[in-house]
Amino acid sequence: MRSRIRSGFSLPFVLFLALSAAVIGVGFAAGQIAARLDREQLQAELARHSDSTLSLLSASLLEPLLSEDIPVIRTVVERVARADPDLCEIVVRNADGDVLVRWSRSGPHDEQLHFSGPVAFDGERLGEISLAWTSERIRQQLEARTVRVWLATTVPLAALLFLVLAIVHWLAVRPLRRICRHAEAFSRGEGSSRLPPKGSRELRLLTETVNRTLELMAQSRRQQAALEKALDEAHAAKELAEVTLHSIGDAVITTDRYGRVTYLNPVAEKLTGWRRDEAVGLSIREVFFIVDGESGERIENDPVSRALEADDVVLLEGYVKLNARDGQQYVIEDSAAPIRTREGVVLGAVLVFHDVTEQQHMREEMNYQATHDPLTGLLNRRAFEQKLRDLVEDFECKEHALLYLDLDQFKVVNDTCGHAAGDALLKQLTAVMQARLRRSDILARLGGDEFAIILPCCPFEQALACAEKLRQAVQDFRFPWQGNTFAVGVSIGLVPFRGAEQNPADVLSAADQACFAAKDAGRNRVHVYQPDDRELVQRCQEMHWVARIHRALERDDFALYVQPIVPVRGEGEGDHYEILLRMYTEDGKLVPPGAFLPAAERYDLIGLVDRWVIEAYLAWLGENPAHQEDLALASINISGTSVSDTHFLDFILRQVKASGIDPSKLCFEITETVAIANIEHARCMIAALSDLGCCFALDDFGTGMSSFGYLKHMPVDFLKIDGSFIKDLVRDPIDYALVKTINEVGHIMGKRTIAEFVEDDEILQRLREIGVDFAQGYGIGKPQPLEEWVAARRTRP
Repeated sequence: MRSRIRSGFSLPFVLFLALSAAVIGVGFAAGQIAARLDREQLQAELARHSDSTLSLLSASLLEPLLSEDIPVIRTVVERVARADPDLCEIVVRNADGDVLVRWSRSGPHDEQLHFSGPVAFDGERLGEISLAWTSERIRQQLEARTVRVWLATTVPLAALLFLVLAIVHWLAVRPLRRICRHAEAFSRGEGSSRLPPKGSRELRLLTETVNRTLELMAQSRRQQAALEKALDEAHAAKELAEVTLHSIGDAVITTDRYGRVTYLNPVAEKLTGWRRDEAVGLSIREVFFIVDGESGERIENDPVSRALEADDVVLLEGYVKLNARDGQQYVIEDSAAPIRTREGVVLGAVLVFHDVTEQQHMREEMNYQATHDPLTGLLNRRAFEQKLRDLVEDFECKEHALLYLDLDQFKVVNDTCGHAAGDALLKQLTAVMQARLRRSDILARLGGDEFAIILPCCPFEQALACAEKLRQAVQDFRFPWQGNTFAVGVSIGLVPFRGAEQNPADVLSAADQACFAAKDAGRNRVHVYQPDDRELVQRCQEMHWVARIHRALERDDFALYVQPIVPVRGEGEGDHYEILLRMYTEDGKLVPPGAFLPAAERYDLIGLVDRWVIEAYLAWLGENPAHQEDLALASINISGTSVSDTHFLDFILRQVKASGIDPSKLCFEITETVAIANIEHARCMIAALSDLGCCFALDDFGTGMSSFGYLKHMPVDFLKIDGSFIKDLVRDPIDYALVKTINEVGHIMGKRTIAEFVEDDEILQRLREIGVDFAQGYGIGKPQPLEEWVAARRTRP
């Protein structure tokens, strides 16, 4: 196309041809007009000359014609002809028209002009004279004049032509060429899209028009490029989308705005059972057949229809199953969203779903495990408490009962025959109890050998009978294991309650207290909860202390106190004291150990308390290295629970080694009762800590019936004589004798003695007489906060 355009004539050449043709035409027209005018002028002059010649001849030939004197006529004619070279013929005729004389000039005469005139006298026609003039001279004159006129016209027009061409070239052609070059450069992708407007208004208008056209072309080019890029990207995205949709693990179905299927990926084909070519064009309801997972009823309002109606994303809620074409069922999760154009017009919808059947099974399994005891298959404590809450909130049936069961002698079977036997016993007892319950009753294992039963809509008398029936069934049950037969019992706490009138936690706590009361009363019995029962009130108070102890452990609401231990004779070489414990209440008041330690021991929290004391004291020593130099010995009490805890010894060893404290400055105390009850554990602990360098003291010595018998097997360093012997030492000779005996035996065995409850100087004097090594009590020093006591010792002169 461009070559065809370039093969045409240029504008200057066309203008030159046009103007040249115009100049030539104008010159030719001017010449023709001038020639015509000259011809007419010459013809007029010739006509006048002819008239003059005719007049002359008429006058000269008047007489000869009257006489018809031919010679004279001829002579006159020849004379006149010779005088005018342009005459080529003269003819004289008489009145009758006969030729009297005919004179002709020799030579060729191409074109002649004829004139004639009559010869008359007094109105009488005498004859006629005809003249024939040659046109050669007129032609020559006309040609000469035409040449002059053409030259006179053409030369100025040619000059004007070149001037006009120059002006047109400067004012039009040159700017047009500039515009053309710019347009060609733009077409090649070179140069700017705008051309500065110059020249006349028309050229400026043309330039602006060209600029707008080029801008539109540039915009169109950009749009075309963007469109091509978008098409390429769309094609790539389409390919990527198809590859992605074929490879992703989710099922994808797309529909038009009427809910007709337009696409299925392979996963959707597998889950629905429909091939893509079969499903396209069908209603989504026919391909995507979903039902309620629990009721099995079809879900009429499918997510695609909902998404198209709401014009928004829709999530499938609840437990939903997909019925495949082949009859299989899949638990699915899905979402649907409308597909829109850029203008927001809804084209259809996309449905994305995936198979969560395995996850659902796992979820159900996990939910079962979260709510059931793995050993017995019964509800666990968490699920049982929820059932209890639901029942308490139920207003329809208000009379219920709760049984709290604790197996008796289970620990004997478990410790004697192992955990496998204990597990088997729990399973068999579960079956025994379930056989005695109604279908509506709820049996749960709360943990260990503790069970609980909710008896919904059960009057008190019926609940009591059920509890007794369960107790009797457990009592009659015999458990065989590896040739041995075991009998167990069960202690049951019974709490009647009414829905919406009591707190679930209070009901369970009351049942627990009633069960504990049944065990305290001799085990294997049913105890009915009474709000005014003193034992239960005390146990309830202890349970309140449990929460406060937990809070104190979490918040470090304990305080370390010390009570000094001094030599009975002379001064000691350093600070010697026993670490005591106090607890802060929420309002900042101090609680003595006798208020909370029994609850800590009863509910197995004493081990945590022991650990807190050791950690806190060793940390304090690490922060106060100056006191370590003054310290001779610090005694720390260890409970029986900690002594029997196989991990507690490792805990002490780690703490002492990590603290960097000299182990010889630490003394651990255990009571004689604890030591005897856990003699093997106690001996192992004493040996390990002694090897580390620590000391050991046997607290409350003398209260046991076999104190001296066990003493030789206890490699302790100190014997702390029980305070019950010290208080009446002055007045009671038996106490005096016992203390003296303990002191002597202890010294013989290489152990130092410490007397507790030394409350006055008189007791202290008697201890000197006996030879007791150390004394401790209010008469020596009252318990004080650790930091205050140490600070006071430093300021003492």
